[in-house]
Amino acid sequence: MEVLLVVLIVLVFGWAAAIIFLYQALSGVRLLETINYYQHWGLQQGRAVNNLAWVNTSQVTYYALLGLSNHIAHHNDATTPFYETPYSAYGPTMCYGYFVTNLWVKLKNSSYRSVSTNRLRDYFIENNVN
Repeated sequence: MEVLLVVLIVLVFGWAAAIIFLYQALSGVRLLETINYYQHWGLQQGRAVNNLAWVNTSQVTYYALLGLSNHIAHHNDATTPFYETPYSAYGPTMCYGYFVTNLWVKLKNSSYRSVSTNRLRDYFIENNVN
């Protein structure tokens, strides 16, 4: 189906449109995979609590990524559709929204990991999570 869609785009709009379409699709996948990485990094599922995830309070992230900042609810019930996932403040809070964190991870991942490790340690100590 994807190949047919690209062929249709080439036939109707031309090669430039197909290249732009493929680029935005690749960018979307990369953004989602990067978000998945830093949304779960350092949480060590099973070591702490099963429904722990990073909390993101950025309104830009919420509106631009269609509620993806409510990701933490996915850990409570993975069958809930994304548009019905409720907000939860249960978990360590990210320093920035997804767009800034995305650049931070890609440009200086060691810095991100260091800051995140400290935030996780503080969160676990404050909430008596083992």
